[in-house]
Amino acid sequence: MSRRTRVCSAIILAAFAASACGKDSAGPKEPSIAEAVSVQLGYTLVAEVMAVALNTIDNIILDGDPQPSTDTLSRTAQCVQGGTIEVEGTYTNDLSDQGAGTFTMSLQETPKNCGVPTSEGLFRVDGAPNLDVDVNIVVAGWDVADFKATYTGDFTWTGPTGSGTCTMNVTFDIDYKTLHGTKAKGKMCGYDVST
Repeated sequence: MSRRTRVCSAIILAAFAASACGKDSAGPKEPSIAEAVSVQLGYTLVAEVMAVALNTIDNIILDGDPQPSTDTLSRTAQCVQGGTIEVEGTYTNDLSDQGAGTFTMSLQETPKNCGVPTSEGLFRVDGAPNLDVDVNIVVAGWDVADFKATYTGDFTWTGPTGSGTCTMNVTFDIDYKTLHGTKAKGKMCGYDVST
């Protein structure tokens, strides 16, 4: 993974954490997990898909062949606190020679005993069986201008507050140029999320 990808993922994760907690929520429909923790778990999963997407774009640029194409990918990343996240699926590169256009992905993300540090301690996340992720990235002048990812599916979690299953049906939309336009809308772990 390139340094740019790691730095960008860290910035996005921090922006999500700052913008999402405590906004416009209804009570939980799934017991034992706080809204802030559900958001932290969800954003960790988003950061990993974003890292895979940016790394894939970087590889296309480094290969020097940005011609429109469709291909498959399969990546396994180590989680910060142990475990892995597997990401596989297809992507379509519609970038021009000038580095403008769209980059779309249809992915399945499967966390396996992935350790995620949260405000309530360390949680372990597993796919149930996985999360489906549709990604749309707008690129201008070889820079990401907009990043949108829609998550549907379930994951299981175990942590200091117990264990359970979290259902995600949420779209994350990131204004990548300013990071101030980060939005999340939908349902995550029984909470209505709207930031």
